[in-house]
Amino acid sequence: MSTVEHQLAGLSGRGMLVVAYAYPSTLVGFAVWNRLIGQHPVARGAPFSLLVPGFGLAAAWVVLDEPIGVPKVLAAVVVLSGLALVLRRGTPAEAGERPTYRLLATARSESRRR
Repeated sequence: MSTVEHQLAGLSGRGMLVVAYAYPSTLVGFAVWNRLIGQHPVARGAPFSLLVPGFGLAAAWVVLDEPIGVPKVLAAVVVLSGLALVLRRGTPAEAGERPTYRLLATARSESRRR
């Protein structure tokens, strides 16, 4: 018996439900994510990828009755706070700033002219 077969043989009914849930939800999640990234600027949507561990933590708590301690809650609060700061500030274009790479390119082209 291979290692994978051995591990699957010891899987409970609840564990099988989690495996059956994980595959389609991953496909749907990637489909939605790709559609959003296609419709919105990447700089605006990419910070939301920071929510993935939080949703995984919440799903483990709800589905698997995984204990969540104070350190995990504090870590989630730190991530959410960082996300709120990024989203509050917005992208450089939304803030009326020029992106850094354009500033560097402009500085280089001006120095070459001299």
